[in-house]
Amino acid sequence: MSKKMPKPFMMANYYEKLTKIFMVSENYLFHAAAWNKYYTLVKTQNKSVTDEEQVRMASLALLSALSIPVISSRDNSYEVDETKNKSHRLAALLGLSRSPNRAGLLKEALSKNILRHVRPELRELYNILEVQFHPLSICKKIEPILGKLTTDTELAKYVKPLHQVILTRLFQQLSQVYTTVKLDFVIQLAAFPAPFNYDSATIEKFIMQGCKKGELSIRIDHATQSLTFETDLFASDNKTVTDGPILQSLPSDLMRTQLIRLATCLNTTVSMISPEIVEAKKEAKKAAFIKALNSMKEEHKLALERKAIIERKKELIETMLARKEKEEAREKALRLQAEQEALKIRLAEERRKREEDRIRAEQEAIRKNEALKLAESLKNKAGVELNDEDLETLDKDKLVAIQIKQLEKEKGEMTARTRAIGKRLDHVERALRLEERPLLTTDYERQQKADRLYHEVAVKAHHEAAAAKHAHELELKKRMAKILADYRIVRQDMEERRDEEFAHKREAALRKIEEEKQKRIQLYREKIAEFEARKEREMREKAEREAEAEQEAAEEEMRRVEREAQAVKDKAEYDEKKRQLDLVEARQREKDAEIEARIAASKQSGSTPPPQQQQQQQQPRFVSTSSSSGEKLGWREREAKKAAEGASGASGVSGVSGASGSSTPPPSTGAYVSPGARGGRDSGRDSGRERDFGRDRDSGRDRDFGRDRDSGRELERDRDLERDRAPPREEEPSSGRRPVVLNANAKWREREANKGQ
Repeated sequence: MSKKMPKPFMMANYYEKLTKIFMVSENYLFHAAAWNKYYTLVKTQNKSVTDEEQVRMASLALLSALSIPVISSRDNSYEVDETKNKSHRLAALLGLSRSPNRAGLLKEALSKNILRHVRPELRELYNILEVQFHPLSICKKIEPILGKLTTDTELAKYVKPLHQVILTRLFQQLSQVYTTVKLDFVIQLAAFPAPFNYDSATIEKFIMQGCKKGELSIRIDHATQSLTFETDLFASDNKTVTDGPILQSLPSDLMRTQLIRLATCLNTTVSMISPEIVEAKKEAKKAAFIKALNSMKEEHKLALERKAIIERKKELIETMLARKEKEEAREKALRLQAEQEALKIRLAEERRKREEDRIRAEQEAIRKNEALKLAESLKNKAGVELNDEDLETLDKDKLVAIQIKQLEKEKGEMTARTRAIGKRLDHVERALRLEERPLLTTDYERQQKADRLYHEVAVKAHHEAAAAKHAHELELKKRMAKILADYRIVRQDMEERRDEEFAHKREAALRKIEEEKQKRIQLYREKIAEFEARKEREMREKAEREAEAEQEAAEEEMRRVEREAQAVKDKAEYDEKKRQLDLVEARQREKDAEIEARIAASKQSGSTPPPQQQQQQQQPRFVSTSSSSGEKLGWREREAKKAAEGASGASGVSGVSGASGSSTPPPSTGAYVSPGARGGRDSGRDSGRERDFGRDRDSGRDRDFGRDRDSGRELERDRDLERDRAPPREEEPSSGRRPVVLNANAKWREREANKGQ
């Protein structure tokens, strides 16, 4: 499950543990597969494995594969699903894509040349079980090999499964030779020493198990005590026999291939007696001979080339084998050398430790001897009192301290004596100097006379040496003056020749300098040209990027100007509509004020208003300013028109009620009542509320002007719906008027008003 590959030594430990687990569970198939994986991993990863360890691992890998039972290790198509799933899980533990089998493990082991490294008796065991065919002596030949395996504790656990394999090979080989054999004869052939001897019951049980799995086809006749090998000519093909050595084909195989053999024989006969085929063969043979003669030289050449290639390959293989053997020998020598070096290092370390212990003991003994000698010397000195007990208990440091104390004492005494001696010597020296003072003048005069005499002799010798040297040099000058002219001629020739050489060399150096200068100038020009080209390319790319940026900025500026123009246009339209609505609202407020004044006057007089006043009251509250011109009506115009229609529809009812002089208010219908129809204080309050509501709405429009027009229109429609859903107000009883319905067709408004009540 880990993404990181485990280390080789960890995998080797894992496979080794699996071999032990499978061996305990007697799962010999996966035990051999685990040994095969372990041997492969150790052989490829561990190059320092010894020959003894390699022989042991190879022997265990081959013996575990040979010990796999032939019958139980074969794939059975009738195997239950649970066992198959178990095999797949075990194969996954070993990192295999499919379940292993005995033949595959043996083939893989042989491909690794494992027989070269195994023990000799195991190589012989493999040849007896898998190569040779000897049904009457197989047990006798294997018996000494099993005896050797029994003596080895590590290989003895494979003896029991090997007996099952031996019995299987015995019956397979007997089935190819005999048709019926006696049971006693089989028991005699399968004779093994105790505790691996077999009786008739054990052999019958083994035969029944093999027949149950479909690997053996044997019938047991208890009456005659014989075994009969089935010779059904139409029996199904069984691959068990092909796993081991084969002497001859079975009758079932002969019956299965008789038509093929008959067809082959008839085809051969026809080709021999048919004249057309014979003639065609002759012509083909003649053409083949002609072609062979034509291509004989080429084939001879190719044969020589193949021979040379084979020889080269053989030499290469021999060289590789020799190199491999040499490498193995070198590695073995290196291992031995490493072991010897390690042994030498270990022995040297042991010698060093012993030497250190010896030196430490000697130093300890020397310290004790020195302490003893020091104590003896201190004991013999005057002023130091040491007894035998002190010699044994005192260590060297204490003895040294005692010695230092004694030395300081002796030093003080020596200083006092030296001071007395020095004082005595001073007196002697003073007396000597007083006695030698008169003799110093006489000695000085004697030294002056001797120095003057030595000076005169030295000056005379110097003058004589200078005169001799001058005479010798004059004679040498006379001799050299004879060759002065020749010397000057030779010198002039040498100077001229060297001047010419210098001129040539200088000229060559100047030419070389000029060439290098031209090269550097050319290189500099190329670099300058490349730099200019790169700079021009960068400037061109920069100009293109700036042009693109300017174009994008211009497009963005155009879009911004269009948005601002659209916003100004929308603002102008909105201001115009607002101004028109403000005019309509001002006119409506004036009319409402007039109507309220007349209603108040009528209340004070208590009489019915005149017909002109009634007509004015029947006029609609809102007057559309754009309906006459054919323009599209706004929401305020539509609402004013609806209110006017409602007022005209209810004017007849109001007039009749006023004419009859009845002051009883009509029953409330829950419909909307216009502010003009409301009386007194409520009317004024409602009109004020409408003004405040309109002011708030206008201010809200001013705030929301930056938004798009569609969202503003939706907001206005929502506010209109809220106003329409407002609960209706009834008239005061003193007004004597019925409420005016705004729109008789708006049933949903009536339902909302009834809900509000």
